[in-house]
Amino acid sequence: MLPAKLPSYTVAQLERLAESLLRDSFGDHMAVPVDVEFLLESRDDVDFDFWPGLSANHQTVGAVFFDLDQQRFLVVIDEALADDEPRRNFYRMTVAEELGHVVLHGDIIRRLESIDDFRLLHRHGQWEEIERNAKRFAAAVLMPGSVLVQESNKVYGELVKHAGFGNVEVIQKYLRNQLAKRFEVSPQSMGYRLNEWPMKINAKVEAAMAAQLDYL
Repeated sequence: MLPAKLPSYTVAQLERLAESLLRDSFGDHMAVPVDVEFLLESRDDVDFDFWPGLSANHQTVGAVFFDLDQQRFLVVIDEALADDEPRRNFYRMTVAEELGHVVLHGDIIRRLESIDDFRLLHRHGQWEEIERNAKRFAAAVLMPGSVLVQESNKVYGELVKHAGFGNVEVIQKYLRNQLAKRFEVSPQSMGYRLNEWPMKINAKVEAAMAAQLDYL
C-alpha cells in the first residue's frame, strides 16, 4: 500500500544527488555526452531492457518495475525509440528519467505489487511532483551543472570572439544549440537548463555582454 506522503525533493537536493551519482560513477574522468546507459547498467540492482510495442500497448516509452522474486528493478524502454537515431536525444532523456525514478523513488516502486498499485501511484496527489523531480534529476545528470558552467564559458568566449557583443539573443541561441550538440540533448532541454538555478547561464551571458567581457 502506498503511503499518504511520498518522497519530495528540493532543487538543491536533486542537483546534489545527480552530482554525487556522477562523481561516484566517473570520478574525475566524466566526459560529455554523459554515458547514461552506463549509469543504469552499472547498478547492481537494475536490469535494463528494450520492449517491442511498449508505447503502443502501454502508452509510455519508458517504465520501471520491481521484480519481487529477483529483488531487482527492471527498466524498460520502447524498442522503436531505442532504434530511432533521429530521436536519440529523446531516448537519452527517457533513460535518464527512468534512472531518476530508481534513485529518487525506488523505495516506493518496491511496494508496487500489481498493475492496480501502479494505477494508484499514477492517481496519487503527488504524481506530478514525482514526474517533475525525475525530469529535473535527469536534466542534472545529462547536463551536470559544474561541467555545463565550464563548457558554457568556453563556448561563449568563442562566440563573442567572432560575433562581438551586439546581439545577446543571437549569442544565447548559438550557445544553446552548440551546447545541446555537445551534451546530446535537445535544444529545448538545454534552453531550460541554461535558465535554471543554480547556473543561470543566460543571465550571466546578459551581464557579460553588457560589460563586453569575453568570459562568464
